[in-house]
Amino acid sequence: MKRLPSSLSAEAIRAVWKLSRDSSPSTAGAPGVDGTTAPVFASRLSEHIEGMREDVRTGTFRFSKLRMAPIAKPSGGYRIIAVPTVRDRLLQRALLSHLEAAPRFDATSPISYGFTKGKSLSGAQRHAAGLRNAHPWVLQADIVKFFDRIRRQDAKILIRKQVGWRVVAELLCNAVDCELEDGGGRGADIAQANGIQKGLGLRQGMPVSPLLSNLVLKRFDDAIAKSGFAAIRYADDIAIFGDSKRDCLDALKFIQGSLAKLNLNIPELIDGGKTILSEPSNVVEFLGVEIRRFGESYKLCAPATKLDVINAEMAKLASVEGCIAGRRNIGHLVRALDAFVIGHRASMAVLDHAEEFTLRLEALKQKHLKALLINLIGKRAVQFLDDDRLSILGLKPFKG
Repeated sequence: MKRLPSSLSAEAIRAVWKLSRDSSPSTAGAPGVDGTTAPVFASRLSEHIEGMREDVRTGTFRFSKLRMAPIAKPSGGYRIIAVPTVRDRLLQRALLSHLEAAPRFDATSPISYGFTKGKSLSGAQRHAAGLRNAHPWVLQADIVKFFDRIRRQDAKILIRKQVGWRVVAELLCNAVDCELEDGGGRGADIAQANGIQKGLGLRQGMPVSPLLSNLVLKRFDDAIAKSGFAAIRYADDIAIFGDSKRDCLDALKFIQGSLAKLNLNIPELIDGGKTILSEPSNVVEFLGVEIRRFGESYKLCAPATKLDVINAEMAKLASVEGCIAGRRNIGHLVRALDAFVIGHRASMAVLDHAEEFTLRLEALKQKHLKALLINLIGKRAVQFLDDDRLSILGLKPFKG
């Protein structure tokens, strides 16, 4: 029988469950290969936790296969999400909780922001603007098939080196070896087309994969920082900020050489390619925002296409057809559009002109509500509505 750390006690695992998305039916993730939903799992939570702990103690615990969930990309192709069972993702979250408290375990780096406790997307965006104000040339690159190309042996060596509790290390190594279900047919074709190979990579969708990917890239991150390059990495997105074109080209060469040691690479720097070199006057889009030059400084702005996309999404949501299909009345629609505005406003709160962006979102909301009303009762009838009636319909804010 194996001795378990306090992080795998029944009380600790239950606490992890309460903080997870699966604990609420409104946010619970999809079921894994066993078909068990989070609410069904929760109905026998104590029994499941004790069974899981017993299997870990006796060394008989095995992670299940991962259910493949292909998500179509707007640019074509698919992004493969691997969905663990509810039981497996609970245990993986408990393992993450253990690692966060473990003094020997360190996957942090000075340049990495993604999947790092205490760091955020908005922090990375602000830091990027600050770095560009100091170093206006920018090199951007994405690590090709980042998660799917990570060598599992590299991850396991680092896990065994840094994780003191052997039972935790063994569980993490077993999670690293998780594979997609053997579905065959179209699923197998999609996986193959996306470059997913058995025995290689960390599957996206497993709770432990992001932190372990940072662990694998820590030496790479530290080498970039030690070499003096001003850089930010967020998952597979890398941005280097330099004082000249030569600085960026030197960084490109360094990145290519360092990643090659990990069996990883970035696209070549070619016209129209995914690796981009931007001079000081160019607009740089990074992590969902634009870094634009205004006079002698750079500011964070919404991408030029952002409002166009939002406008199209609102138009679809507020159409007669959309309301009928979604069984939404005016009240439902106003709440849905308000949630839409709140979500996009939060995602762009980092902008230097965030208030202006919010006003434009509100204007789009009012435009589409008015268009729907005109479609329903006619333009002439809408013109005769005074401000109070427009406010009741959600087309204007109430006075005072």
